Amino acid sequence: IELMTTIAGEKDFYPGVYHASALTTAASTTLTFIGTGYGEPDEWLINVDTYISFGANVTIELVDVAQGSTIIFNAGTYTTIGANSIIRGTIFAGTYITTDANTTIKGVGSDCGGLFATNGAITL
Repeated sequence: IELMTTIAGEKDFYPGVYHASALTTAASTTLTFIGTGYGEPDEWLINVDTYISFGANVTIELVDVAQGSTIIFNAGTYTTIGANSIIRGTIFAGTYITTDANTTIKGVGSDCGGLFATNGAITL
């Protein structure tokens, strides 16, 4: 599923594979990941050729998402996360990841979220 490079308002994500050349979210955006509701783990993979830039106060919400589900953001270069954001899932970046003040990274259910950079630093 092809994504626009800018998400300026609320956006729903259903299980599947997504792609964008770059991905930016406006401040105070809510991204809602909606599972199938059958109690079985769902998977989301968001592949971005270059960078991901989450604005400030971005929230990822989960609806009908079962324990064991995965949300993966895969950025070709870097990822930035704005202040006071609540991000769910695991982020992989080719170079670096930075977060602003009061950012929270969570997983799905009791799982932890994660930040992984291939060739650079992670700055919290």
